[in-house]
Amino acid sequence: MAAAGNLQGIIQVILKSIIEPLIPILVALAIILFAWGLFNYLKSGMGDTDDIRGAKSLMFWGMIIIFVMFSVWGLVLILQDVFFNGGTVPMVAPKVIRYGL
Repeated sequence: MAAAGNLQGIIQVILKSIIEPLIPILVALAIILFAWGLFNYLKSGMGDTDDIRGAKSLMFWGMIIIFVMFSVWGLVLILQDVFFNGGTVPMVAPKVIRYGL
């Protein structure tokens, strides 16, 4: 907490200690929600339409949650770049390796 002398330091401490560890957990929970819906959909087969509808709903909300989390994550990275002049970014987006480009 010694680095939290100014607003940027306080934000970095909050991001590093609270929010950054929660991101992988929330993404994992959203993926588990989607996978559970997919499992229920495949299990129900051509059976009860209510089961199929419920499984489709779980998959839909799992995809929406994943999309929103990654969108907010990107927005936070953009805002950090704008307001902190491209300084130290506490949260780093995954690197994409391109082959042959």
